[in-house]
Amino acid sequence: MPHGRDTDAEDARIACLLALDRFAELRPLIPHGPIAGELRALARDDERAVRDERRLLNRLRADRVRNTNGVFGLVVG
Repeated sequence: MPHGRDTDAEDARIACLLALDRFAELRPLIPHGPIAGELRALARDDERAVRDERRLLNRLRADRVRNTNGVFGLVVG
């Protein structure tokens, strides 16, 4: 192993030691800060846009199938 470079096993060992250390100081979470609120709003808007896109695509597919079946009914019938 080259000097100064950690292996994955060594990184995992250090991460475990840090996770098990009761006295390790962690940054406090601020779940209701202004940036977190902005991120939640963006995520909600994105989810809503995805649902709207899926709904519209399903309607377009249904219209295409309905129109295609009508055309084939005229040609075959």
